Amino acid sequence: MTNATPHSLSPTRRTVVLAVAALATASAATAAHIDMLLFRQGNSLRLAGYDFGGNPPVLVDHTVFAGSLERVAAAPGLVFGDTPGWNALSLPNQLPPGSSTLPGRAPVSVRGRVLPGALGGVNLAHWSGIGPVLFTAPAGGEVMEHAYATGVVLHNAAAESTAWLSLGSTSSAGGMHRHPSFEIYGSAARDPLSADRPSNGVYLFSLSASMAGLEESNAVFVVLGVGVDAATLELAQRHVASIVPGAPSLGVLLAFTALSAPRRRRN
Repeated sequence: MTNATPHSLSPTRRTVVLAVAALATASAATAAHIDMLLFRQGNSLRLAGYDFGGNPPVLVDHTVFAGSLERVAAAPGLVFGDTPGWNALSLPNQLPPGSSTLPGRAPVSVRGRVLPGALGGVNLAHWSGIGPVLFTAPAGGEVMEHAYATGVVLHNAAAESTAWLSLGSTSSAGGMHRHPSFEIYGSAARDPLSADRPSNGVYLFSLSASMAGLEESNAVFVVLGVGVDAATLELAQRHVASIVPGAPSLGVLLAFTALSAPRRRRN
């Protein structure tokens, strides 16, 4: 784990980014979606999937998630989204057997992990969406900010884990629902007004979560599409699922491809 501290944003640039977020998601739906689900198993955190429109909603072996990123004409230097989010349930009977809710009023942090070598071996990878699926460090120098409240963590396509991003604390009953933003910039300068546009294609990264007194969770994987159709995004998901353990079935992949448009929710 890197000991780097989260990056900060200037007030002016953060204002621009928040304005972009509002434009990108103002008309988005808030219907069924699949988030990352956090719960406790023994002394460890566990990450799985939670399908808000599913029956059953808990997808125990779900480790590959998807979303889409939006362009906004007023800020050509970035693309923005906030799906998938993070969820924790406050009722233990909703969880798999042998599992329990998270501790109440306890801080939760997440970080970016290094991808397996077959998926690029960095903390942010990219595939153009053309030809055979091949994830490598972004050729255009793109970087991603994973941001929540005042905290920002940088995925800079390096072969190291990122710093930790705080998601705040669980409720008194251990519940949580957060949707940090994913902001990909066209260059390391991270200027939302720059003409250096992020490339189209599919971006890939890995995440895990941590709480005091519990072992760090298993890793999950996220593919985010920019300017690609659902079939291309699903092809990327299938490729990742063929490499990482505990990946969902093709039927589930198709389901959350259909739900991958970004949706803005209030925490």
